[in-house]
Amino acid sequence: MDPKHVTDASAASIETTDSDKGGKFEPVIAHDRTIEPPSYDWLGPSLRRLYHDVLKEPVPESFVELLKQLHDQQKRRSD
Repeated sequence: MDPKHVTDASAASIETTDSDKGGKFEPVIAHDRTIEPPSYDWLGPSLRRLYHDVLKEPVPESFVELLKQLHDQQKRRSD
């Protein structure tokens, strides 16, 4: 396979190939402009549902205690 030629035209890709000049790597870029990017219309609503569910969960007591300790440390430093 010729390292300067990408035969897989199914997707845009970047390959690193070993050139004949001192073992340096050169990027090989192939673009197939006929492929449309995937649609992520589902992502926003899914993240909103997930975030909404997380907001309903109670804050763990250990986390509340850590926040109180941090607040107390900051208060002592400012005094």
